[in-house]
Amino acid sequence: FFGGKELQPSHKVLCNFLKESLLPSLSTEDDSGSPRTVTWVDVHTGLGKSGIDTLFSPTDVLTQEMESAFPDALLDDTEVTSGYDMAVGLNRHFYDNIFPSPTFSKPWIILEEFGTVPSIMVARALVLENMSRHYLPLEDQKHWTTLTRSAFYQRTPTWRKSVVKRGLKVLLQSMERSSH
Repeated sequence: FFGGKELQPSHKVLCNFLKESLLPSLSTEDDSGSPRTVTWVDVHTGLGKSGIDTLFSPTDVLTQEMESAFPDALLDDTEVTSGYDMAVGLNRHFYDNIFPSPTFSKPWIILEEFGTVPSIMVARALVLENMSRHYLPLEDQKHWTTLTRSAFYQRTPTWRKSVVKRGLKVLLQSMERSSH
């Protein structure tokens, strides 16, 4: 999926908030005198079994460290993570450098991927929407955009409940890790 050649507006807003509001308000160290820890969770949907989340790190966070921080998580399932190593322009390339040393230790950049539909259906939806953008008039593209949205966001109570439950658990575990 092509997201552009420059930093997108939502990331610019977040970056400005971090640089102008959050980072200056933090002291150079935490109460223990150690650098602050950051656990950045980048949430995605689409790959894997419906409603099941997979955690993995495209950076150098070791699986053993992740098992300790997220003891009940499905980690690094190759069915889900295969191909991420070839992706360009992921958030890890940007947010990894935004937290300055020595105030912060090297941040953990974690991806949480929630499964929706079989991967072949995700790929199909992306290809069809892409083709509609190239070959159909704007008014005829809505159907294909909706198909793609359905591949990444399931409209069932079970899926939504699973995403909220696991998402909150990972958020709390991340906050716990970053509070030390």
